[in-house]
Amino acid sequence: MPLKEKEVSDAFGRKKTVPIIGISASEQIKIVQYNFFTAFFKGVEATFRTAFFIIKGFVFMILGIVPFKEAVAGPLGIFYITSQALKIGIIAILNLMAVLNVSLTIVNLIPLPLLDGGHLFLFLIEKIRKRQISERTEDFITQLGFIFILFLIIFVFYNDVVRFGSKIWQHNKGEVTQQNLENKS
Repeated sequence: MPLKEKEVSDAFGRKKTVPIIGISASEQIKIVQYNFFTAFFKGVEATFRTAFFIIKGFVFMILGIVPFKEAVAGPLGIFYITSQALKIGIIAILNLMAVLNVSLTIVNLIPLPLLDGGHLFLFLIEKIRKRQISERTEDFITQLGFIFILFLIIFVFYNDVVRFGSKIWQHNKGEVTQQNLENKS
């Protein structure tokens, strides 16, 4: 008898077909206690692993392996993801907070003007040139960066509304409807 197949998405959103036999791994949280020093080094290791995973995701996004629309989330996306993590529990919320912090750190180091990475990039250029960039050039670069970031914000917010808007508003609409039913009885 041939195995059944199921289409699944990996961590980067790539779809693949895998054979299944009716048994799947359950996602159980296992709490392990370490002494202070071991816990510290395990935390550093987890942070670097998360950073590597996020950078790999950026590379996949740039190479087109993962669609940009599916790889980014703004305020609405973060709200939806947080609400889903809240249903799982405090460990999921703490993990999400850690991933968001590492993500923001990496994004902040991208060499775009207005971000810290952009300032570091300009300092590096000045160091290589052994003279400062003119104020006019720096202002022009900053304005270009601002326009790029503004378009990125608009795109990400629009993308959030398209991807998560119906899930958020239908969910809240369902709660309101349930409350109305309770109030009427």
